[in-house]
Amino acid sequence: MKLYHFGLIFAIFALAIFISTELILTRSAAVAKDETNYGNIFDEAVDAATNSLMSYKDGVLSLDKDAAADAFYASLYASFGITDNPTERAKMSLYVPVLAVTCDDGFYIQYNQILVDKDGHQEINRTWTNKIQYGYDDGYFVYRFTNSGITTIYDTNGLIDPTPSVYKVDISSFDTIQQFSGFAAAAGAIGAANWDKCLFTNPELFNEVRTQTIAQTLERYLNEYCNAHNDVAQRTGILYQFSLPAMDSGIYLRAAANSSFLAFFQGYPMAGTNKTYNVYNVSNAQVSETQLITMDNTGVYHREGCTHIGEIVGSAYNERECVEQGYYACPYCYPNNGAHKH
Repeated sequence: MKLYHFGLIFAIFALAIFISTELILTRSAAVAKDETNYGNIFDEAVDAATNSLMSYKDGVLSLDKDAAADAFYASLYASFGITDNPTERAKMSLYVPVLAVTCDDGFYIQYNQILVDKDGHQEINRTWTNKIQYGYDDGYFVYRFTNSGITTIYDTNGLIDPTPSVYKVDISSFDTIQQFSGFAAAAGAIGAANWDKCLFTNPELFNEVRTQTIAQTLERYLNEYCNAHNDVAQRTGILYQFSLPAMDSGIYLRAAANSSFLAFFQGYPMAGTNKTYNVYNVSNAQVSETQLITMDNTGVYHREGCTHIGEIVGSAYNERECVEQGYYACPYCYPNNGAHKH
């Protein structure tokens, strides 16, 4: 073999490496772009949910978890262009293991469950848990904590009163507890040796346990329902292992501190790779006293102040109301879920 043959082989080898490297870099750039796009889409969906979660209407502040969840999915489906495709919508929803809505004294979790009819046909249905409260039992009393500071104490052992009673106290004023009739009797029943172990006699311990209970309760139930989603997903052919991502306790406390919307999106296959997209978002509800969404004569709905509004034909408090009436999001003021009619 002559010298120029070696040179030719080297050139071919170098070119192959160069092309391979370029393909890898191009693919990596495409994946990074997809991840950014997915992140924007997800954030927009969560924003739509929190904007629909709470509002003042006729002077009454209300929390509507169904409106929030519907707005979340409507935005997500529109962004992926599957609003009019029920099969793809059903698939997409399976990559959302749980949603959660928090309020002052607890939270709700929306999860997927499999329902079987009398003929054996299976249907996946999204449903909400009952309100899950922040409860703790110190062995003497049962406590139901809130973020606003009002705590309900259940005298289940009849220590304050022979008849089990319920007391509501503000944690900022522990001395009010001593005004309960039978307080001295409770102290005697508990005994001096265990007195400091009773939460309402130890403000520092009380606050520590309260914050721990709130964070741990929210984490425990989210983890439980995330794990339970694996059974539902696997029955539909999704093999990804869903699990609650590691989050600092401060995130749970922030979510619980105000009415908030929590969403998890996991295991979504990224085209052309063996990667999956995973993200979560915790957002506090936005409360407004005005009608933020305007519908125009072109069949599009807009944010307040959008400069592309046509002739106004109506308004609504949340996106769900607009979608239910057949309107599509404006591609300018809702850039990540604006969609043209199909």
